[in-house]
Amino acid sequence: MRILSVISSIDLKEGMGCTPAWWQLHKALHEQGHELILTPYLGADIESLWWRTYENPCYWESKLYKRVSDWLDLSAGSEKGTDGLVDTVTDLWTKRKWERHLDEIVTEEEPDVVLFSNVPLNQIGGVPGTLKREHGIPTVFYDGDMPTILPKYVESRGFQFDYYDGANLAEFDAFVVNSEGVTDELERMGARNVHPLHYGADPGLYQPVDLPYDHDVAFFGSGASFREEHTRNMITEPARQLRDRNFVVGGRGYDIDLGPVERAGWIPINGFREFCGSVRINLNITRKGHREVYKSSTSRPFELAAMGCCVVSDPYNGLGEWFDIGDEMFVAEDQAEAIELYEWLLDDDEEREAVGRRARERVLEDHTFTDRADRLVEVLGQYT
Repeated sequence: MRILSVISSIDLKEGMGCTPAWWQLHKALHEQGHELILTPYLGADIESLWWRTYENPCYWESKLYKRVSDWLDLSAGSEKGTDGLVDTVTDLWTKRKWERHLDEIVTEEEPDVVLFSNVPLNQIGGVPGTLKREHGIPTVFYDGDMPTILPKYVESRGFQFDYYDGANLAEFDAFVVNSEGVTDELERMGARNVHPLHYGADPGLYQPVDLPYDHDVAFFGSGASFREEHTRNMITEPARQLRDRNFVVGGRGYDIDLGPVERAGWIPINGFREFCGSVRINLNITRKGHREVYKSSTSRPFELAAMGCCVVSDPYNGLGEWFDIGDEMFVAEDQAEAIELYEWLLDDDEEREAVGRRARERVLEDHTFTDRADRLVEVLGQYT
């Protein structure tokens, strides 16, 4: 299958949360023999061993907007009017450039399908319909930010604008999403043919490393938003009570009281494996929407499991359908249970290591990006 992938970003320096997953998924698609042509919506067109690229036709516009919005701290619904600014610039300039750009690529490459991944829906309104009308080509939208990208979450989550405001979801032949619990809501919003596709891990990239332990309990994540209560229950308060144990948090955006917890700051992507491998217990602390909306996957549990980590998670609706809780991973329902689990696991090296081995075996069996690529091709094949 020849796939034209219009992707949010493939430049890791842009700091988009889904980008590492996009690399792994597209690598798996290539390894299965599919031809991939990528063009990014934000940042540079980064070539790789697994795909060809076309440039971002609005490279400078996207870079300028991101820099200004970061500088002014623009967010959806803010008094600074980011939504109105985006709508105006999009309608007058960027959407037209993208329409011409994709028309030229489709004419030249004749792909079987166009896959839009985490591109702002309301900035490309009309483009999928034009591709369908003029080229007869199917279009599929893949959103990996569910459910927190939905309008009811987007403002408090801190996204720079509401991707779904005014968008016509029915333009696409199908929707692929990382959450099974959002199907009904998306259908009410107009989406057709909603298919779940969960995150996974490349077991070659995420594999165990043999390192001395630097910390007892650790968490890495991009910000405390929607995680405040569970961060207190699983890190801050346990660290206050278990004074003989050391806790560490890596990542940006933790402007909350962490008590005696060490702050490691931002960990580069190629240092994530070493960070996790030097810790006895790794935590999975999810945002509110992911916890509550059924089977809303995130990358972290699959990555940690692939690395053979001993994982303790907060309550997560659906986690038990990916991993055997109590055998391949643990869940702490509250602060007291978290402390009890930490004390037991930190005193039992053999059990921690066995749990990590079983978790990696489960990933190898069910949750690799090769498995996810198989599923995506199955979905795309229904519309080509």
